[in-house]
Amino acid sequence: MTPRCCKHLNDTSPSIEEQPMGYRLSRIAASSRNGHHLMDVSHNVPESTLLNQRGEATHILGGILVLSFASSHLSQDTQWTIHDHLASDYFATCITFNISKLHSPHILPRWNGKKADWQAFRHHLDSLLEAANASPDIDGMENRLVDAFHAAADKAIPLTKHPSSNYKDRSL
Repeated sequence: MTPRCCKHLNDTSPSIEEQPMGYRLSRIAASSRNGHHLMDVSHNVPESTLLNQRGEATHILGGILVLSFASSHLSQDTQWTIHDHLASDYFATCITFNISKLHSPHILPRWNGKKADWQAFRHHLDSLLEAANASPDIDGMENRLVDAFHAAADKAIPLTKHPSSNYKDRSL
């Protein structure tokens, strides 16, 4: 699941900064249509969690980054801080998510269909499907079919060379 993020909303009114976070949210919601929408999201979307609950100032004039959202499963061990050195008129915020690193996906074999022996492939596939025991559930049947296709392809279709690096989407 991807994090749900909303706009960062700053309010530089000193009277609002001195109030508790819930009061600030309701004041902003009353004064702005966007604030009303964000207030509604904070209460009605079950997968959103407010990260800046301490109300630290994030603007050089004392404004507070009122809303910073993430999905609840990402925000369980989240650390939200202000960066010590990076700033312009807004201070840089650092949000650290304590999650394990994702493993790179297993590289699947790629067969060269132009050099395939399709008669041998069909023969191997037929013999594998006839010899296999029928599975009573749909997942077992799918696994049996996929395994048969891979085994027949391994015998009748040569593999292509794997690229030296994975494709990188430059548009992201």
